Amino acid sequence: MNDIRVDYDDPGSATVATEFAGTSISSDFSTFVKPVIAALPDNPHVRDFEGELRGYVVARVDRDRWTSDYRVVDTVDEPTSPARLRASWTVENGIPGAHPG
Repeated sequence: MNDIRVDYDDPGSATVATEFAGTSISSDFSTFVKPVIAALPDNPHVRDFEGELRGYVVARVDRDRWTSDYRVVDTVDEPTSPARLRASWTVENGIPGAHPG
């Protein structure tokens, strides 16, 4: 989950939007995890990152808020592996930036 800022060279610049992105349930991106983690200190607008677990995002949207629930599975090798909630992020209407929940 990322904050979209007016000026990425200024970490204190205003947040104007939120980008929700998650891992894929069907694709293995594990080779990219270490480089992304290494880059996180230089990218404070990245508010939440988890690349090891596979899953999907469920969006619940109404006129007051957008909530994204990040659901993951422990393994994709077993069809009965249950999905579980890893994190939820909410953006309130008219208030840029996400908060947990």
